[in-house]
Amino acid sequence: MNLFINVRIALSNMRANKLRTILSLLGVIIGVGAVVIVGAIGMSGRDAVLDELKALGIKTIFVWRSWQEEDPDRFERSGQAITLDDLEAIKRDCQGITRIAPVNEGWATWVRYQGRHCRAHLVATTPAYKEIGNEDVTSGRFLHQGDIDGRRRVCVVGTEIIERLFKKGDSPIGKRIYYILGKGGKPGNYTIIGVLERKDTPLLAKVTGHGMEHNRRIIIPISVFQKEANSKEVWTVMAEAASSDVAKGAAEEIKQILKRRHKYKFTYDSETMQEHIEMTNAILGTVGWIAAISATISLLVGGIGIMNIMVSSVVERTREIGVRKSLGARNRDIFLQFLTEAVVISVIGGVVGCGLGIGVTILIQILSQKPHLLSTYFIILGLLVSVAVGILSGLYPALRAGRLDPVEALRYE
Repeated sequence: MNLFINVRIALSNMRANKLRTILSLLGVIIGVGAVVIVGAIGMSGRDAVLDELKALGIKTIFVWRSWQEEDPDRFERSGQAITLDDLEAIKRDCQGITRIAPVNEGWATWVRYQGRHCRAHLVATTPAYKEIGNEDVTSGRFLHQGDIDGRRRVCVVGTEIIERLFKKGDSPIGKRIYYILGKGGKPGNYTIIGVLERKDTPLLAKVTGHGMEHNRRIIIPISVFQKEANSKEVWTVMAEAASSDVAKGAAEEIKQILKRRHKYKFTYDSETMQEHIEMTNAILGTVGWIAAISATISLLVGGIGIMNIMVSSVVERTREIGVRKSLGARNRDIFLQFLTEAVVISVIGGVVGCGLGIGVTILIQILSQKPHLLSTYFIILGLLVSVAVGILSGLYPALRAGRLDPVEALRYE
């Protein structure tokens, strides 16, 4: 008997036992569908996080003074324990970084322009901030070194600030905005010299704490901030590593340089984008394993269902097997016939499951407005898994059918 005849017999038996076949297919359909959906969501989740990290600077390092004193008997000194001179020393001595910038930041209580106002995130820094954070401007320019040296009261603002303070179509370049920095802070007027390109980072906005309100930032020269605050302190060191692989090592080196320069009176914390990648991969990996186990259970149930239907089919068709063997059918022929039936049932369940998974993924894609969620890899994997389930669940019934004694089979009622 050739493959075509085996497939035709399998389809005929499925039609003859519709309800039993459908029930045995459900586990395979759900399991394969879950493989496709979870795979697509997992891949898209990783891509989304990587895209956001690239937007923020995948090689970025943050270092700041730790305020969690481990020794309860040790006096906690005041101050940020970082200065601009420290940054020069780090730039000179740390081989693992290519750029460095100071970052002092905080929420401005109000930002106003001609009666309109909104809250904003103030960032005081230097021109290197632009390259380290992969920033760009849609109009105007970013800070220049001349702005730092001349302590010019200029600023670069985010798109949400423009949308809230200015009418649509109005150019903000050259306009002066008024702000008050924090409760009891000094008011100030700054001239807008540039508008930042919009950045949407909803995932990482909940994870990191360094300027994540990207579209509500007002960036001013660090020299102006320090003059108004009457302080030479830097709150955070922002650096770019030579590569993401050396980011952790470079962060540790920066902390050691700061400790030495301040005679080990302070401790420091650090954060790298590479750590967020690893954390994200760990979380998504755990979720993926949980989903994979759930899908495996569904496939196991489906496999048991197929095995059950095939064992029942062997019992019901015992006399038919005896007749075929008496007419010359070999054990191998009977074995292949029943194994083919099991694989056909499983493949049909796999195809339906893939269709279900694709449909749900497309629906998620439409609702979330995230393109390219579908993964060909997981669709092919789902089909291969369904074939494997069919083979494994059909082996025992097929072997049992192939080993039936033809005489006993003919006498079976």
